[in-house]
Amino acid sequence: FRVPNTNWYRAQDDFENEEAFAMWAADRVEEMILFEDPDTVAAFYIEPVQNSGGCFTSPPSYFKRVREICDKYDVLLVADETIDGFGRIGTMFASEKYGLEPDMLVCAKGITSAYQPLGALMMTEKLFEPFKHGTNIFSHGYTFAGHPVACAVALENLDIFDEEDLVGNVARNEAAFKKTLEKLKDLPIVGDVRGAGYFYAIELVRDKKTKESFNDQESEKLLRKFLSNHLYENGLYCRSDDRGDPVVQLAPPLTIGQKEFDELEQTLRHSLTLAGEMFELM
Repeated sequence: FRVPNTNWYRAQDDFENEEAFAMWAADRVEEMILFEDPDTVAAFYIEPVQNSGGCFTSPPSYFKRVREICDKYDVLLVADETIDGFGRIGTMFASEKYGLEPDMLVCAKGITSAYQPLGALMMTEKLFEPFKHGTNIFSHGYTFAGHPVACAVALENLDIFDEEDLVGNVARNEAAFKKTLEKLKDLPIVGDVRGAGYFYAIELVRDKKTKESFNDQESEKLLRKFLSNHLYENGLYCRSDDRGDPVVQLAPPLTIGQKEFDELEQTLRHSLTLAGEMFELM
């Protein structure tokens, strides 16, 4: 089952602030667990910064409330940090940034910086206890589990994270990255700029005042037929997603700083200005 995300930009006007909206969204988790019957719900999966839809963030109180709900109904809380993990949000894991205390955490991608395919599952001591002494097995196998080459790459990759202080670089520069991207809000086509760390989305709109989005045909023309190619041809490799409200998503290297932020903003400004002119947005 699914519950509402924390898309504050698209929230209804009857919420006093983002905190109130987040509490409403968290309460929907409890509502759904009760609807399904707590005895039938094994786990609740959550992405600290939600990738799908465009980098939705939540206040720490949201994660605290979700943790309370899961504890109340004996439901495991699983953090999906496939994208958020390994410095992307400014801490080694995004859960740290938001005070989220999951029972299990799944990760991949950044664990090897994509030089080798590898994923990992972490869990609390309590959950690991039955497997601790080798008398039980976790009977969910993978064909290539524990591949020694991939694991060696991951270990070296994590050493480099420490040697070059990559997580620290994101933490020190994330505010500047946000400030630079928010300059784009003066463009008629830019409705929202949101995210955390080095993971941001720019939501594109037809009408800034009403937040009117583009229809499916317009979104396809805007993103797939124009923006994706134009940005790439101008040196910016990013994700243009039209599966919901149209967004351009950015997940730059953890090594960059203000010089690259400025180049990125100028490239986006050029392409988005042309995109706005295509739809005669003034």
